[in-house]
Amino acid sequence: MKKSALMILSIFVMLSFMGCDKQKNASETPNSLPPSIMVDGELFITTGSELPIEPAESAIKTASSVIKETELPSKDGEINFPVPDAKYAKINDKEEYVVVMMDKEWVKFAKKESWGLELSATKIEPTGLTLEFHQSGGNPEGDLQTGSYYWLETEVDKKWVSVEMLPSVHDLGWTAEAYIILMNDTTELEVNWSWIYGELPEGSYRIGKEIMDFKGTGSYDLSNYYAYFEIAK
Repeated sequence: MKKSALMILSIFVMLSFMGCDKQKNASETPNSLPPSIMVDGELFITTGSELPIEPAESAIKTASSVIKETELPSKDGEINFPVPDAKYAKINDKEEYVVVMMDKEWVKFAKKESWGLELSATKIEPTGLTLEFHQSGGNPEGDLQTGSYYWLETEVDKKWVSVEMLPSVHDLGWTAEAYIILMNDTTELEVNWSWIYGELPEGSYRIGKEIMDFKGTGSYDLSNYYAYFEIAK
């Protein structure tokens, strides 16, 4: 069952969730899935983090095929992002993950089933969207939570760069609430960035959220998740 809002642990009002009128130039482009790769029968999803690492030459392989960005890989070595002959390597360093060479940097891809969480964007407008948290399976040790903070990036020359904020909000302070992401469910969050970024021009974007696996006071793990979207004419 789809939930219309995140459960609030701390009671605060978030300015960023103020409503906005629909605009005619909203994107009608189908939502792309996050960059993913299938390795040894397991799906790995990008974390967006670049790692200062150099895998052993014997561990480096070449992607076997490229599929559409709206699909998830199902064959070993298959990817869903436009980097033909991408190099990748599986790493076992306290945790198991994959690194993929993207624009001359090794980017970390984490197992999909680690927390069983995916983000997607719907109802996309130049001034906001609905962010969906899809949780299914996985093995989080505590409650999955997120805060009020988010950030926007845009793709420029195949690199993700921060969207410039309005001059009036460079000293922005974020409120301290925590929101629970429901297990085995879809949870929605309305985001309005007009007061931070203004109206976005046409382009490719992603919205980033820091997710916490909260196990108890002083005990938690953090990971960044992204939802990808387009602003069209």
